[in-house]
Order: sequence, then C-alpha cells, then structure tokens
Amino acid sequence: MIENLNLISIFLQILGIPLVILGLFFSVRTASRSRDLQTALILSADFRTRWEGEWKNPMLILAAGGTLNEEQADSFAGFLNWLDWLGYLLKADLLTNKEVILGTIRPTICDALKYASAKIEQDKIKYDDVNYWGGLEYLRTQISI
Repeated sequence: MIENLNLISIFLQILGIPLVILGLFFSVRTASRSRDLQTALILSADFRTRWEGEWKNPMLILAAGGTLNEEQADSFAGFLNWLDWLGYLLKADLLTNKEVILGTIRPTICDALKYASAKIEQDKIKYDDVNYWGGLEYLRTQISI
C-alpha cells in the first residue's frame, strides 16, 4: 500500500512540474500582452493629443506641397523626435508585439518619413552621425518604406 502511495506521489510530481512550467509560461505571456496593451493605449492617447494639437497642420501643409514656417517646422521636428523615440522603443524590443503600435499609426508614419527624408539625410551629414535618426530608420525598415 505504501509503495502504491509512493508511486502515485512520484507520478503526480512528474506531472506537476510541466504543469507549473506551462502555467508560468502563460502568466508571463499574459503579463507581456497586458503591458503591450497598456503601452499602446498610453501612446495612442499621447499621439492623439499631440496630433490634434500641433502635428496635424504641418503634415497637411507638407501633403499639399507647401513650405513650413519656423513654428510649423519646429512642430514637425517635434513629431519626428516623437517618432524617433518610438522607433528606439520598438528597436529595443520593449514591446513584444510591434504591430499593436505600428498598425494603428502606420499611414501617418509613412507620410512623415516621406516628407522628412531630405531632413533625415541632411541631419546625418550636419551632425556627422549616420545613426542620428536611428529610430526613424528603424521604423522605415519595419514598415517597408
């Protein structure tokens, strides 16, 4: 009888270890998804506020082929800095699912990178740093521009 209980105990231990590992895997995965969702919501709110407040007008002017005045150029540079930061955040793999972020603002990123391509190249030369806009370059590779 005791031998049977020992065998059952060993069997349950062998069965329990993979179940604990599987449970840990799913809890880490769930936590990662939750973090990605929370980050996406924060970035989305920040993007929406800034887009409506300061970034939209320069983009509309550039889309129409116009030239930005100093204030609008500063606003557009702020937008590029925000996108550059986002690119570095994604490049560092701080988000497990990049599509959560990129999928929502991809068209705007594409337009911004198109309008900023000359500035990006000029700044690389100006600051003698090929990685000056490294986050933007990373975004360019991720969205296949």
